[in-house]
Amino acid sequence: MNETWRVLWDPATVRDLRKIGRAGSERIREAVCTRLAKDPFAGKRLRVCAPVPLYRFRVGDYRVVYTVRPDDRLLLILKIGHRREVYRYLR
Repeated sequence: MNETWRVLWDPATVRDLRKIGRAGSERIREAVCTRLAKDPFAGKRLRVCAPVPLYRFRVGDYRVVYTVRPDDRLLLILKIGHRREVYRYLR
């Protein structure tokens, strides 16, 4: 997989990144745009009852929750948050 996937950020995730701070958000953006965009299945699949499969990707103490659209080669970033709080969004 040499080609990178397109990354689409939900507007709520942009707000999540602002809450984290500059250093943490830069680290998360870099990880998503370099590692995750090259291999979207590097994250672990979440075991939640959802209409589409959800995945999580670890960046330090933070988690990136996303879904993959293989037909469009698109990653949709749904939620970013600290590991103790991010899963509350999925309930």
